[in-house]
Amino acid sequence: MVVILRKHVLFFLFFLIATIGGNLYSLPAQKILRSGDPVYDALTSLSMEEAKVFGDGSLITVAQALQILDSLDRDSLSVQGSALYDSTLEYLNGDGSFSLKNDVLSFAVDPALQPEIYYKTNEALPWIYDRYEREPFISLPLRFGLASYVALETDVYFGENRMLSNAHDNYFNFPLDKTIDGVQPIDTNMPKFAYISAGFPFSKKFGVNFRLGLGDNRAGRTETGSIILSDTMKGTSFAALSFYSPWIDYSAEVLQLEVLKYLYLHHFQIQLFNRVNVSLIEGVMVNAPLELRYFNPAAIYHGFTAWESYDAYNEQIEGSNDNYHERNSRIGSLLGLYFDLRPWKYGRFYGLYAMNQFEIPSERENGDSTVPDGMAFQAGYEGRFPLGSGYLSFGLEGIYTYPYMYILAGRGWSYYRESLEVSNPPVREWVGSPFGPDSIAGTVWGGYETELWFVKLSYLCLAQGENSSPSIFELPGNEFYSNSREEMEKTSPSGTAALSHRITVEGSWTPEKWLRVYIRPAYQAVQNYAHQDGRMEQGFELSLGACFKPMYLVKKR
Repeated sequence: MVVILRKHVLFFLFFLIATIGGNLYSLPAQKILRSGDPVYDALTSLSMEEAKVFGDGSLITVAQALQILDSLDRDSLSVQGSALYDSTLEYLNGDGSFSLKNDVLSFAVDPALQPEIYYKTNEALPWIYDRYEREPFISLPLRFGLASYVALETDVYFGENRMLSNAHDNYFNFPLDKTIDGVQPIDTNMPKFAYISAGFPFSKKFGVNFRLGLGDNRAGRTETGSIILSDTMKGTSFAALSFYSPWIDYSAEVLQLEVLKYLYLHHFQIQLFNRVNVSLIEGVMVNAPLELRYFNPAAIYHGFTAWESYDAYNEQIEGSNDNYHERNSRIGSLLGLYFDLRPWKYGRFYGLYAMNQFEIPSERENGDSTVPDGMAFQAGYEGRFPLGSGYLSFGLEGIYTYPYMYILAGRGWSYYRESLEVSNPPVREWVGSPFGPDSIAGTVWGGYETELWFVKLSYLCLAQGENSSPSIFELPGNEFYSNSREEMEKTSPSGTAALSHRITVEGSWTPEKWLRVYIRPAYQAVQNYAHQDGRMEQGFELSLGACFKPMYLVKKR
């Protein structure tokens, strides 16, 4: 108890010292803009006003954001667009952080106090606004910069651990002095976001960036998470080399999901006629140590025929009980396609396709194969219109995933991650859509946003079959995988499908730059809950919070 109290006191002292004073500074050019950063919505709104696309298929840096802003014609924007352009540029050139800097080096801390309260009526149902949406009680991101070439950041914070955050009777995000199954409430598994990013802008239009870090990644801008690579998978170690320009972007990435589980990716984007962004993603999941051949940015993974090359490696491993290695693989392939089309001002169509496995007709006709197809589709439309003093937005999106999308012959090369944290049970997350395989989903939403306030209403209908949860990998051996023609030919949603209806509301009020207050009520109803025929569960939840950023008060003085 004394140790915990001492940690509380030291952290609060650090928080107070960090808010005493300092100079404001522009964000480092190589800083990575996290998923959910308001810059992404701003760039989307501004580019849609001009019916132009930009390479937003993955996370970008401040330098890339400034390049995109520079490519836009501010004078052609609406009154609302001009104001948004100016506020975005102001944010990128000075975000209110405490800083110490000279001509070459910079250090900054961006303190925030973020109290939140929660309430949920049904213990059986999981939170909608769960640990992915919640904020720590105190956040202290630390940033270091070296001119415009290097940025280093880590998100130091003080908050609840994952087990407490997911608990039904958790009402406050301050880690109160209570335990769950003997586990202390403070989250010591941090940081969740940390990186070093180095790059060089050859001009206002061309640049290169290398990053090594821990965090989330994505492929494609969507409403509910990408079927190819979703930013709902948090805390993944990664390394990436990228080249960007107004017309072509290319990146080679490697993500470490677990020990001896690596996802290698090549991501190529091209912007055609300023109206269409087309992305091609090739990936391979490898259940083996790091290999040099997969680091080649100009190679084609499929050309390695790697699924035939691990026989000797399997024989060398002693004591292995992974009987699914008899399928002679350790390799899981991925093909992803993404397009973003701007046929007119204020609107965009987008679509995604992902594939792990596809059997050609001749393979099916011989009657011997029991390998199921693994494919997924996602498409939507988004509109953003300047109206009044802000922007009106609306959209719709649909998803279909095959029963064995992400699920391959072995756990080690299936497209999911199992993460372990101190004093917490393991968490399994899909690499792609958070709804998983064996799912059909549709969502519609509408909202309105100004500098002062924001409101958004969403409805989601989701049908999930019995293969949709990563808990399927708890089955012994390889019983989670298809072993019959009947299993191979299943369609989504399979078995006793759980049908969910969710209505969510988000609202916020920002009277000053240093203060934002928000509310998030939600309702959900699930038929055939937990795939139990006839079981019905429903309930409401509510979360309230505020974000206080004291350094903006220093700026006002």
